[in-house]
Amino acid sequence: MAVAFAGNYPPGSAGNDCASEMVSYLDSVLATTNAAAVLFDLRQLQYTSGDAIGGLAAALLKDRTAHMRPSAIVASGRTARSLQPLLGPQFIFGIVGTRMFSTIPDALNHLKRVLAQETA
Repeated sequence: MAVAFAGNYPPGSAGNDCASEMVSYLDSVLATTNAAAVLFDLRQLQYTSGDAIGGLAAALLKDRTAHMRPSAIVASGRTARSLQPLLGPQFIFGIVGTRMFSTIPDALNHLKRVLAQETA
C-alpha cells in the first residue's frame, strides 16, 4: 500500500499535531486494508525537523504483535536529507527497518524483496 503526504510539516515540536494526524490516517488505512507493506510517498512533503513523524513507524506494528510491516520512504531534496537521521539504528524508522529511496520503483522493488524473504 502507498500512502502519500504533502504540504508543509512544521519544524520541531510545532509539527506534533501534523504528525498525529498523519499517524491517525495511517492507522485508519491499515485497519481497513491490513496491508502487507507500506510505501510512504513523501515527495510532496516539506519536512525539515521533528521526531514525532516517527509515529508512522510505530503504526506499522501488525496486529499488536512484534511483527512489523515492511516499509519504505520515497523522498528527495531537503526532506530526504532531514529524514535521514531518523533512519539510523537509534531512531524508530531505523529500528523497524524502514529504508529510504529516491524513486517509487526502487522502493517497490525493495518491498517486494522483503516480502519474498518473509514468505520463503
